[in-house]
Amino acid sequence: HTLSAYYDLKLDSLGKKLSIAGNFYKNDSDTDVNFSTFRSSDQSVQDVKTTSLISPQIFSVQADLELPFSFGTIETGVKFNQFKNTSDIQY
Repeated sequence: HTLSAYYDLKLDSLGKKLSIAGNFYKNDSDTDVNFSTFRSSDQSVQDVKTTSLISPQIFSVQADLELPFSFGTIETGVKFNQFKNTSDIQY
């Protein structure tokens, strides 16, 4: 699941602008990885199964301010990111 939003707010007719953006990402996945290993010392084969529940989430929000002046443009901003990963891995 992905959700993104973006908005530009014009502060005046001179070109001053505030830009706001936000993003959210979440993915829930059940993953099975099956494999076999071969041991050459005794010629045996072992089957292995892993079951994993992986659930990463990413949230970010950002604000940028653009201030044009006769001598140049000043730009500044702030950004926040949050990463969360909940995983249950079984072997």
